[in-house]
Amino acid sequence: MKEIGHICTDKMYEDYNIINLGIWEKLNEGKIQLNELFIKRFEIFFDKYEIKQDEKEFDKILTKMFKKTGTPIKGVKEILEKLKDKYELVITSNGPKEQQYDRLENADFSKYFSSIFISQEIGYNKPDKRFFNIVFENIENKEKSEILIIGDSLSSDIAGGKIAEIDTCWYNPKNVENKSDIKPNYEIKRIEELLEII
Repeated sequence: MKEIGHICTDKMYEDYNIINLGIWEKLNEGKIQLNELFIKRFEIFFDKYEIKQDEKEFDKILTKMFKKTGTPIKGVKEILEKLKDKYELVITSNGPKEQQYDRLENADFSKYFSSIFISQEIGYNKPDKRFFNIVFENIENKEKSEILIIGDSLSSDIAGGKIAEIDTCWYNPKNVENKSDIKPNYEIKRIEELLEII
């Protein structure tokens, strides 16, 4: 926000997160395309706060800022070190491809994963079964009973896992109440709990 001459208050940040999450939910439900998502969230936000700003230009600013991010969740590196030689680790993401690759590099995490599947590259978003079909075609392990998807989104990661008929683990560090019909096989609040499951 400073880049466009505004101060972002705590309330603005809270409102943007609510708007952003709502738009991502629409993507997961197939009601909006990814390129629309990037612009629509800012349209709603800027309209709410009566800020005159070109949404496409702001998306470029945000993307540039995101390229500098990549701070891993505490404990993840240690978990990856323990898992890397025992399991085939892959990434599935609906996020913007440049942002995802940059974050992985910034965190020095690319070395842990054999493949990265990003919806923007393969043409389908989670939870679409076609997304997972492409994943299954390109990983070594074809046995669904031995695959576990771990994610923080019920509507894309967990719902997608259910559609793809694989076990699911919901990473829920904020202990959010699950009011949906989407029920994960496992739920963890700390990433270290993953070791108890696998």
